[in-house]
Amino acid sequence: MPEEAKLALHEMLELHELLRSEVVSAKKLKAGMGMVRDPELRSFMVPKQPIPT
Repeated sequence: MPEEAKLALHEMLELHELLRSEVVSAKKLKAGMGMVRDPELRSFMVPKQPIPT
């Protein structure tokens, strides 16, 4: 059975920070969608993947 890849503590923390910042950015984008009236900009802002809540 192959051994699982393990992350060092600092790698785990960096990954956590990256994922958290992505989620925060996605939530801010979702919150601002109601203010956007330009259809071209709105189509650019629509996420390719669902935004976690």
